[in-house]
Amino acid sequence: MNRVSVADASHDLPSVLRRVSGNGESFALEEAGRVVAWLTPPEPMREFSVVDLERLLASLPRLGDDLDSFAQDIESAKSAIPLESSQWD
Repeated sequence: MNRVSVADASHDLPSVLRRVSGNGESFALEEAGRVVAWLTPPEPMREFSVVDLERLLASLPRLGDDLDSFAQDIESAKSAIPLESSQWD
């Protein structure tokens, strides 16, 4: 990993970014002799299909018997917060 001061990186940011995106290089950005950030290329994006979404949704917990209680909690919270008046009303 390349090491570069924040000041030097800021003076030549386009070149640093070209090296990151074009060559896959990574940089440790330093300030006062310590690393304050890393500049690395992003990981390749993983495709997320509709099947993946269906699996994710199926794995989420269900409210079940808590549904009515949850709805009451929401209504209670809404009524406890005064609505601001609007000039458009």
